[in-house]
Amino acid sequence: MTSLNPIERGIIASLAYFDLLDYPLKAAEVARWFYTKSPIEGLTRAQVLDTLQNSASLKSFIEQKDGHYTLIGRGELVSLRREKSRFAQPKWKIAKRAAGWLRWVPFIRLVAVCNKLAYDNVRPESDIDFFIVSHSKRLWITRFAATVMLDLLGLRRRGPSIKDKVCLSFFVTDDALDLEPLSLKPDDPHFRFWIDQFVLLFGQPELVRFQQANSWIKQRLPFAFTETKARIIGDAAVIRIIRQFKEWFLNGWFGDRFEALFKRFQLAKMQLNRNSRAWSDNTDVVISDQVLKFHEADRRAEYREKFINRMTKINDNDNTNPARVRKPTL
Repeated sequence: MTSLNPIERGIIASLAYFDLLDYPLKAAEVARWFYTKSPIEGLTRAQVLDTLQNSASLKSFIEQKDGHYTLIGRGELVSLRREKSRFAQPKWKIAKRAAGWLRWVPFIRLVAVCNKLAYDNVRPESDIDFFIVSHSKRLWITRFAATVMLDLLGLRRRGPSIKDKVCLSFFVTDDALDLEPLSLKPDDPHFRFWIDQFVLLFGQPELVRFQQANSWIKQRLPFAFTETKARIIGDAAVIRIIRQFKEWFLNGWFGDRFEALFKRFQLAKMQLNRNSRAWSDNTDVVISDQVLKFHEADRRAEYREKFINRMTKINDNDNTNPARVRKPTL
């Protein structure tokens, strides 16, 4: 992209990434998710917005429709985004209901929606992904209690039944908030965007600590965490008192015994699935006392390859219409 400046390149990169997800961006979202391979000294969101709206060079690469921006020739994504947003609304009600019940679970410090629902990019059959932070040394108790709670309520994803079900696929402890060790090397664009898209349901203090621990994503997303969305579930005093009593009861030696018991029980169940990617040398599935990550269909490497290919094609065709570049099949 010899004719484009770094800000213009970053804008195209952001739109190219979300194009892989069939998702157009509003102007503020282009600025929020501005993606750069190298830091741009003194860059402001105002500069990004000004470039987006006034750059003559960008007109060969992007288009604007009804307040949304896409790669050129992809304006049809605007109506698709609106349709997906409508699909998301009933799922948010289920997510808030599930989080409301999880407040009763001891040692939970944070509940957030992640993945595609976090930015309303879902289909009717989509599930609801939760990211949960637990107290250190009580990860296995937390996961067991949360799983049983949502199972009893019929809210948890099980087997092929995924529509409107909650997927409890990612737990970390409050002393392992930095997710950088789980990122693909040398870079993991999808993981960076994924971390910045969390929508908080419960646990504002822990979210602040989580964002501080993951400030490394700002190397590529300089405006990460500047517009954190939240759909807060209130923490009623009676629920907080009962939760604290449970934590007191399960503290110390007694709690350690229960933690060990629930760990053995859950590990025994996991080991029955010999086809799991837990037994592969990757970070798709991680099982430890600090992280429980169960992404059997982790697509980060796939997204990274497609993103790199898309940007390479655009770079190689500096003054050609990006719409001529074949859209990768997802």
